[in-house]
Amino acid sequence: MRIGATISNVTQLAPSLWEADVAPSNVRQLGNPAGEIGAHSIVMIDQPEFDAGEGEMRFAINAVRVLNLGSTDRAILIGAEASSQAGATADCGPQNASGPASGEAPAVRLGLGDRQLLQKVQQFPEEMRQAAEGVIEHVRALDPTGDFQRQNNRFVNRRDNFVAIEAQSQKKQLLINVRGKIETKLKTLSTFNGYTAFKLATPSDLPAVLNAIDSATRKQGY
Repeated sequence: MRIGATISNVTQLAPSLWEADVAPSNVRQLGNPAGEIGAHSIVMIDQPEFDAGEGEMRFAINAVRVLNLGSTDRAILIGAEASSQAGATADCGPQNASGPASGEAPAVRLGLGDRQLLQKVQQFPEEMRQAAEGVIEHVRALDPTGDFQRQNNRFVNRRDNFVAIEAQSQKKQLLINVRGKIETKLKTLSTFNGYTAFKLATPSDLPAVLNAIDSATRKQGY
């Protein structure tokens, strides 16, 4: 027998990445958290059913992993089907002219460089892979007409190079540079030429990483 649960007031940020208002006490009821740091809770859900029209997400209660329990009501939800959805979105062929089916949110269209960067993180452990995919898709949601271009070991967003990402295969983490001297809870590695560097080293870093990318300085007109 499938025991289900529903989260309301859910907003999609990117394919397989959502944000919702969920009290920490309610997040704890979903399972024992792997960590308890920062403001955002992070919840990974296997095969969630998202209704964009109602802003609701439905899922089996035994299909949830709480990666982090945050201190506020803001929660990041990661769909465990992220890699397959990203691959489907990356096929840039013609879509249904009538738009997405009822109840589905518009997909973020990924460019060639985006797909190459996604391929680099496929060997990460599952939870880190999902978090890394969430970062890449979040950048593309912020800059829908952009694409990552490879420059040596880094992938630089173009045309507005407000973020660059290096997938470190041996350490299974992302090294991220964003334009601007930003304030973040993450440990900053260096600040040079007007950029701030930090890492997505664990899945629990995801909320702070997304906030840091949101704080990056954008070029006028982008």
